[in-house]
Amino acid sequence: MSEEKNVSVEETSSMSFAAKFIGVITSPVATFAEIVKSPTWFLPLLLAVIVTMGITYQMVPMIVEMTAEEMQKNPNMTEEAMEQALSYVEIASPLMPLVTVPIWSVIVAALMLLIGGLFMGGSSSFKTLFCVANWTAPVMIVTGLIGMGLRMITGAMESATSLIFLAPEAERDSAIYFLLTQIDLMAIWYFAILGIGFAAAFKFTTQKGLVTTFLSWGVVILAITAIKAAF
Repeated sequence: MSEEKNVSVEETSSMSFAAKFIGVITSPVATFAEIVKSPTWFLPLLLAVIVTMGITYQMVPMIVEMTAEEMQKNPNMTEEAMEQALSYVEIASPLMPLVTVPIWSVIVAALMLLIGGLFMGGSSSFKTLFCVANWTAPVMIVTGLIGMGLRMITGAMESATSLIFLAPEAERDSAIYFLLTQIDLMAIWYFAILGIGFAAAFKFTTQKGLVTTFLSWGVVILAITAIKAAF
């Protein structure tokens, strides 16, 4: 009888990479329950890095233009220095996801470990949480591709799914600009998926995971907005 149970557990725990990728989008609760049984992170991280590099490459002209606008505000910036800096930005920007995507996963995993373990009394490992952070990749990829398509249509750096349309003339370094750009449909989807993964890792209810993740996100946004407003 016990042998039959062991076989059953192994069968329910086995999901292919493709099944997990699709499942995170279509059935995240069940899929993350399977993912945390055998935490793996390399393939989703690799795919997220590659796709994000491609998306960033498409954004390079906008990034260069935005950087040039900021540099022009500096009266001490010479024409030659600006050209050198912009040339560096053009080369370095598409390569940045090699560093930023893994670092983001580390930060997210560390915060989940701190909140779920220290503050909420749950039990999970950094490896499992790092796995959860990286398995948000399907949503990051889909939202990134949607954003790329919208940028190609609108020609604007700002997300077409955020609330920035409420203050189209806001300065990029202002508190209101930051706040409105963070309230974004794509970001809401991402944090919802992250909350489901967080719940699965700690064996919390899905509702508890979602509430915790959205509250944490809200606190961070409000804190950064307050700092920008103050300075």
